[in-house]
Amino acid sequence: MPQEMDMKTSALPSGALYARLTRGPGVSTTERLESASEATAPLDDARIKQSIGLLNKALGRTKTRFRGSNELVDRVTNGAETGLKKLASEGNAAKLSVNERLGVEAVIHADGSRPVFFIRGGDVDRTGVEAGKWGEALDSHIHPIRDVLPAVGRIGVRQSRFSYSGTGFLVGEDLVITNRHVLQTFAVQGTDGNWSLYQDTTIDFIGEIDNSATLSFKITKVVFAGPEPILGLDPKRLDVALLSIEPLIAGAILPAPVVLSSKSGTVSSRRDLYIVGFPAAADLYYGSGDPAIGTEFANVLSSLFRDEFGVKRLAPGQIDAGIGTVDDGGKQWAFEHDASTLGGNSGSMVTDFGDGSTVIGLHFGGGPRRENYAHAFAMLKSELARFGVNYAE
Repeated sequence: MPQEMDMKTSALPSGALYARLTRGPGVSTTERLESASEATAPLDDARIKQSIGLLNKALGRTKTRFRGSNELVDRVTNGAETGLKKLASEGNAAKLSVNERLGVEAVIHADGSRPVFFIRGGDVDRTGVEAGKWGEALDSHIHPIRDVLPAVGRIGVRQSRFSYSGTGFLVGEDLVITNRHVLQTFAVQGTDGNWSLYQDTTIDFIGEIDNSATLSFKITKVVFAGPEPILGLDPKRLDVALLSIEPLIAGAILPAPVVLSSKSGTVSSRRDLYIVGFPAAADLYYGSGDPAIGTEFANVLSSLFRDEFGVKRLAPGQIDAGIGTVDDGGKQWAFEHDASTLGGNSGSMVTDFGDGSTVIGLHFGGGPRRENYAHAFAMLKSELARFGVNYAE
């Protein structure tokens, strides 16, 4: 099962959780989406009551599907309620217990603050998901979103939703981009710098829930990869790989490649975005007591993600920290975002909500209860454009 590249750091600070709860999408314009207010969804008593109700609704599946889970659900719900009340009264300065953090993170998934949607039939399926204010943003840009969804695929050996390495997407003629750490799961680099694909690996551009159809292409060659091995989440290293593909079946037609942004301004400050990829089940914690950072309570996570992993999904969010403010060794090629991701999202497409279709970044790491990181395509143009990658003028 794929793993998200992860830094061994503490959980999200209270300020980040507070921001995700209160900071909704900005006002849509064709030019900019950087005008989201600091508190578009105030955390008052009415909001807390509504959020706990939506969490209980989402967790209802746990009570009906998993024996002995009532205690766990009550524990998460109680932690969420006390955590929300602390954040409401103390804001960024609130000190939350592990249970309160887990509860608040569950609320963020459940109440529309940072939702996750299935892709079904090439469209965003909102059935059974609280979209919150993101529903309006999706409505405004649904046509360009539908245009780019087919370009995203699931990468793996013995291709299936249960066994795969990560996500990739088309960025040029027969060219797929993903993370170098995804590449390292099925290829090895020799001392001469050349790569050998030691396992037959494919990318499937469908991978949707309740859809047995496939559109699979074979990965044949490493065109470009970041120069340093990726051993963990490190924004100072270029976690990028560009791969050549060819049809498994003669005559198979590829989706259209996406267009990559050349403008650094789109990744310099807070901005609405969405990611598309294939989240996998996180490291699961079945015991009692506090889970370690990077693990989640198994039944709770399964309920919130509707027990479906390894299929194409879309998650909206915002840039938390733009280029130049992330500790990437002065490279200025990394930014942070707060869309909901799990292992398997490595290599996901990060797209601007400004026009709904221009791709601004390549997600490369994060994890449950952590910040998420992406490489900014505008800052990689000198590295990638020479290979025929599809950049905007």
